[in-house]
Amino acid sequence: MLRAHVDFSRKLRDWDGFGVCFTDKATVDPEEYFTLNEHHQRFLQEFFGSNGLRMGIVKMFIDPFRLNYCQQDSDEDQIVEVNEYHFYDLPSFHAQLARYILEVARNGGVDLKIILSGLCPPAWMTRQKELSGRDLDPVNRIHYSRYMVAWARYLSVTEKLPVYCLSLHSRGEMWQLWDSYGIPLYSNTGMNLYWSPEMVVDFLKLIRRQLDHNGLEHIGLSPGDTKNWGNFYDWGYADLISEDPLALKAVSLLTSNANLSGNSNDFCSTGIDLIHEKRPDLHAWVTADELRNIRPGSISALYKLIYRTKVNSVILSTTIKNKDSSFSQSKDLSFLKPVCKAGQPGMGVCQVGCNGSDIFIIGFSSNSTGNTDSFVLINDDKLDWNMPIEIRGSASAKFSVYRTSVSENFLRLEDVTVKEGKIHYLAPAKSVSGFYTII
Repeated sequence: MLRAHVDFSRKLRDWDGFGVCFTDKATVDPEEYFTLNEHHQRFLQEFFGSNGLRMGIVKMFIDPFRLNYCQQDSDEDQIVEVNEYHFYDLPSFHAQLARYILEVARNGGVDLKIILSGLCPPAWMTRQKELSGRDLDPVNRIHYSRYMVAWARYLSVTEKLPVYCLSLHSRGEMWQLWDSYGIPLYSNTGMNLYWSPEMVVDFLKLIRRQLDHNGLEHIGLSPGDTKNWGNFYDWGYADLISEDPLALKAVSLLTSNANLSGNSNDFCSTGIDLIHEKRPDLHAWVTADELRNIRPGSISALYKLIYRTKVNSVILSTTIKNKDSSFSQSKDLSFLKPVCKAGQPGMGVCQVGCNGSDIFIIGFSSNSTGNTDSFVLINDDKLDWNMPIEIRGSASAKFSVYRTSVSENFLRLEDVTVKEGKIHYLAPAKSVSGFYTII
């Protein structure tokens, strides 16, 4: 017998909201810079506007183009001066993006958070003396740490953007990307630097000191975004961090990437669990792959990240290009709308259950945010299912319902009423339905 329930009275963890990461070259390379036009603005309104997804997080990248060769040694204790870096003479598309997104988010009543993720240092800082060289030259250790702090200071202090956290790297554990000389094996490797677990532990302590010394105590620190959560544990990062008290204290947030259609490594919580043994207060954010093929199966993968990996936020990657034709994701976003509308920043992930093999429920409690208790029902099966959903811990007996399916685009349906503790609802095949309490 098919059974399902949502218990709004049992909060599992805080929810920081959904977010977006813009990944294309134009966002990091000044030579690809272009100005936002009305098409881009409409696109961003879909993600952050009051009538859109109302996402609350933006992931930005630290590009390697802001400092020419410096011969003199760098002093860890010297205050970072932003005007020594090329932030003013080289335009930053990410800064332009963030300024507009901040305005849109605030107009929609959402407090935006920005996470910065490192890519690679300027070429001269590497042993290979080329962009994306594998190894950071040890003599430039302080140069690179100050470079990342300069980015954080520029965006936070000069641009007055809400920088929440600095992440050391993006897929920096992937040593297989380089040949034996430290040269990238593939032309599409992207900008990267190899980060060993020992280097991560060292930089956690180093950059934490520098952030504090430069008056940036409010900016948190992440040990970097591994390719997946399995690598964070299996490759020794979580273990080494947990064994170093100063590194563990320096961590403010755990982060990783994941593939929504990936394997068990993408949904592995072992590293998070290990860190939580000593730091149960830490939140975990994950950056998922491109939005281009979001379907009910992708939304069910969000269930796995939220309930099995135990993350507090999911950041979805997309592109924003200098061509009008690149903005054709409205159907993809329609499958996201039910879950993003339900899981606004500050809400709580609540306890759910369902014994259907291809049916999943994601629940969010109000958590004193002013948002209403909500849940999402994902039917990834090929069949329609008549769902008896037990509702626990809700002060309301009525829900508004919106649905996206192969033939519906976030369609408003008739309100449903809780009768004898349950909602009875026919969930069409390959559909995502959002239920929002009516007070």
